[in-house]
Amino acid sequence: MSFSDLLTGALVVFMLITVVLVIKTQTDINTIKEATEGITNNFTTKLTGIPGVTVTDDGTIRFYSQSNGIEDQLFEYDSYELTSTFVAGLDSITPVFLNELEKVFDELGNSKVEIKEIRIEGHTDSKGNDDYNLRLSQERATQTWFEIRDNILSKRSPKFQEYCKSKIVTVGFGETKLLNIKGELIDNNGGVENSTLSRRVELSVLFKGFGKE
Repeated sequence: MSFSDLLTGALVVFMLITVVLVIKTQTDINTIKEATEGITNNFTTKLTGIPGVTVTDDGTIRFYSQSNGIEDQLFEYDSYELTSTFVAGLDSITPVFLNELEKVFDELGNSKVEIKEIRIEGHTDSKGNDDYNLRLSQERATQTWFEIRDNILSKRSPKFQEYCKSKIVTVGFGETKLLNIKGELIDNNGGVENSTLSRRVELSVLFKGFGKE
């Protein structure tokens, strides 16, 4: 067998491997997309119509202040202390979120998708100092997690609790992701800021290889 024959054979094998990898990658993306869409549909079905809560197109559960003035119904004014209204909202809504996560957890041995992280985001409006808002939003995200961890997740199985704790990420964005009246990011869609919607907490699940960063 000549060197050119060997080279041709190696090239054919390389091309076949490349095709297989491309097909597998696309299949993985489609599988994760289907999982995300399934969770989003479940959230939308079960959470639509609840005051102060929306579900975005990517399955993010968004809690926002319902007040029109400076008062915030999620946290005490200028504080990261959760209001009784927000605690009640978490108590009734977070179990729906955890139920969907538990389905993935229970199927991990056979699941085609893997959760990258469970994210809790804190956001403020544009009022006040940028650095202060960034710190405040981080503290609010963290305190939201503590409430979920201590009073909601604690009612689940120990293994599932540890799984969630290993995946949880709390992030404060301050005023860097402001929303307009339609609940859209101003940076992407323009418009005037709606402070009521900008002051929010978001709860989402990110799958490996797919979703927001």
